[in-house]
Amino acid sequence: MVYSLTRSGKQGRGPLPLHGRGPPPAAPPKPAPVEFSPVSAGAFPTSGGPSDGPRAGHPSRSLQHFTEAALSSIGTARHFHPEGTPGDICRDHNRAALATVVAAEARRRGYGPDLSDEQIDECAELAGRKAPSATSREAIRAALGAPITADDAPEAVAAAVFGSLPSHPVRVRDRDGREYFLVPIPATA
Repeated sequence: MVYSLTRSGKQGRGPLPLHGRGPPPAAPPKPAPVEFSPVSAGAFPTSGGPSDGPRAGHPSRSLQHFTEAALSSIGTARHFHPEGTPGDICRDHNRAALATVVAAEARRRGYGPDLSDEQIDECAELAGRKAPSATSREAIRAALGAPITADDAPEAVAAAVFGSLPSHPVRVRDRDGREYFLVPIPATA
């Protein structure tokens, strides 16, 4: 008899294979295919349509799950930007990503841009984040502002987008009524 490790890592006993060779090892399981969605592309659904409940193909996952996944898909500036990127650019990136997570929780609770510091702290805690700084609170409130739409005048859209830089997400509503956060992630230093 010889001792060998089983797949579970426990030691088991079995007969000595013929000529020291056993059956070929089983192929490792293939990883699940990666699915791309507005969340993984940096646009955060906030309300309306399928994002308020279970997702097609993911019957047991809630918007909270996708919001948490969204933050991890953007990552922090440390993992996104090259070494030597100025600190202010990294802070703006991180602030925008944090603001969307907390603002999404605030939207689920029905809060608007006038939410109190206590409500922001509550939403941050529920989202698994620490209490945000005053500058991050400003970004969270900005993300909860009125959404821009395709029907808005081009000047209003430009003002909302360029006025949000460098670290405030912009809420937009598509023609179907679904809302997203557009997140300003710096592309250059």
